[in-house]
Amino acid sequence: MRTLKLVICLILMIISLISIMPLIESRAYENESIEEGKYLIEEGYLFRFYENNISIIDIRDYESIEELSYIYYPLSKVSLYLSGSRLFISGIYEENDECYLDISVYDVYDKSSPNKLSNFRFNAYDYMIKEYNGVVYLCSQVDDVKMNIISLDLNKEELSLNTEEFEGGENNFMYLFDDSIYVICNEDMVDSHFTTIYKFNIEGDIIKYVNKISFDGSIINESFISEYNDNLRILVCCEDYKNKIYIFDKDLRSINSIDIILDNTNITNIYFDSDICYISSFMKDSYLHIYDLNYNNPKEISKIKLSSSCDILYKICDDKLLSIGNEYRVDTYRNSYSDKKYSILKNIGIKVNYIDISNINDPSLIDDYIIKGKDIYSKAFINSRYFIYSKDMNIIAFPLDKGSNSMDIDINSALEVYSRNSLTDYNFEGIYVFNLDKENGIDLKCILDVEDKLLKCHSMEIIEDNIFIFNENSMLVLSVEGKVLSEYEFTKRETSLNVSLY
Repeated sequence: MRTLKLVICLILMIISLISIMPLIESRAYENESIEEGKYLIEEGYLFRFYENNISIIDIRDYESIEELSYIYYPLSKVSLYLSGSRLFISGIYEENDECYLDISVYDVYDKSSPNKLSNFRFNAYDYMIKEYNGVVYLCSQVDDVKMNIISLDLNKEELSLNTEEFEGGENNFMYLFDDSIYVICNEDMVDSHFTTIYKFNIEGDIIKYVNKISFDGSIINESFISEYNDNLRILVCCEDYKNKIYIFDKDLRSINSIDIILDNTNITNIYFDSDICYISSFMKDSYLHIYDLNYNNPKEISKIKLSSSCDILYKICDDKLLSIGNEYRVDTYRNSYSDKKYSILKNIGIKVNYIDISNINDPSLIDDYIIKGKDIYSKAFINSRYFIYSKDMNIIAFPLDKGSNSMDIDINSALEVYSRNSLTDYNFEGIYVFNLDKENGIDLKCILDVEDKLLKCHSMEIIEDNIFIFNENSMLVLSVEGKVLSEYEFTKRETSLNVSLY
């Protein structure tokens, strides 16, 4: 029986990941800063890493965008961070079957002539990074059981590193909040999963180890963890596909816990807000559940029924939530050769929900907008870089694709009942821009039609009331009304074998 349950659940998870993109993915993007195509924009300048080079591009005038200089940096897993006139660069360097974490700092006050200030190197094959107020924190993976916490204060005239070594498993992600850093390691044993959390207090670039704690279960990603009033709250996926929220004090001592009624394979999103936690579900009970996590008496206080999944959950203001996800319809069929009924879940479009949470005990749906279409999908559901929100302009925007496949899910057996063509065969439709009215709701402002510009889109961003679209080889700048302001082709370079990293 247990084997059958595992098989069914495995099928469910695979189908969810492929067709729903995905059910258990939450809004956490802890690895965004470490990847090919990394960029950052500060005060009219674009710093972009691609194919071993960091380009510095002047984008202050859209009609005369130009590259000012570049830094040759032939490393992998590159991260960029700018603090004032200092550009921090980190990456993994491989040499003679050895791996190193490389850290470089440049003075880029003169964008045309970057000047290297410092360079550091450590044995490591992977790392995670967080930045706050000009201080960079890294957790490097030296080997399977050894890690380093590293800090570098870019505000100081003399650049130096603080490091602290500790033993642990494989680093999955870091969580940074005010004066605390948490390193989370999900570990597997035979027939079981457990998590170890290491806590460090920080004051500027000074790091001090506090404690560690281990418990059964795993944390999916960074959105499943939150600190509030010195208490750490985490949603843990436990054995038998159940969930639990643990509450720990500032020394990582257990205070309380609460069982979550949802099957963890059905969780589509989680959002912590002070003492309140919102958890969305999928499949047969599509609800947004609201929990009060007061450590004295954590409990579920209310829920609201949604007809769509909740792949994006965003708090617009103190008393309004925005939920975006696939709209579904459940059709029931009877087998002609038996009395068995089948409930088939059908994707019929994308729905934007506007939810009033002024009365947390009785949330209500103010407004919604449905984009109809059986096979439509948005990249924003699995990556925040495709979702834009402007508080100043009161708009949201996200791209929409139309697929050439159909997949319906038998929610009784978690089996695919109909499909054709490639699951990844999508054709770009446009960027949907919505106006937000905090009192009255949402309405479609416009659809930006940029033809095939998003087919290989790496990310989107809104800067100075304009939408920037980045792909591998170019950048497109649009007004929110859809006018093309600029299109810039990035410089392509052959890797120079005569240029040394040092």
